[in-house]
Amino acid sequence: MAQRGGSIIAHARVGQKVQAPLIERGKADVVLGFEVLETARALPMLRDHGTVVVNASYIPPNMAASGSSEFWNKERLLEKIRERTQLIHAIDAVRIAEELGNLLVVNTILLGALSALPETPVKKESFERAIAGRLKEKYVELNLQAFQRGRESVTLR
Repeated sequence: MAQRGGSIIAHARVGQKVQAPLIERGKADVVLGFEVLETARALPMLRDHGTVVVNASYIPPNMAASGSSEFWNKERLLEKIRERTQLIHAIDAVRIAEELGNLLVVNTILLGALSALPETPVKKESFERAIAGRLKEKYVELNLQAFQRGRESVTLR
């Protein structure tokens, strides 16, 4: 879907006793968004006082190009997210990826940001082992740097 401009939603449940893979509306502890509009669309999943981690990038939808863009601007969407929760981490993952020299690490930057949240039960070292164990060796160091920069984007506030 993403390759054709569609949106993708994935659920991840972590805990001692997970009985179903899907998260009910209004029950997600964290919504992690790779783009502002998609994050706003996922807000119904977030529980009260939940946390949002969002890549600050904005890709205007086709509808915005047709002239009906007053609702579809980035600032209005961020305002809508802020109306839903005060716990928001807007990460400029594209800028960080550009600084690292590779736009393909945006997802790893966001994963790092997610890992730094106190409500994330998975240890930093587990994420790092997964990165090192699943990527080709030549990409591991760059992705570990991206992961750390994502963590810093949350913890240095």
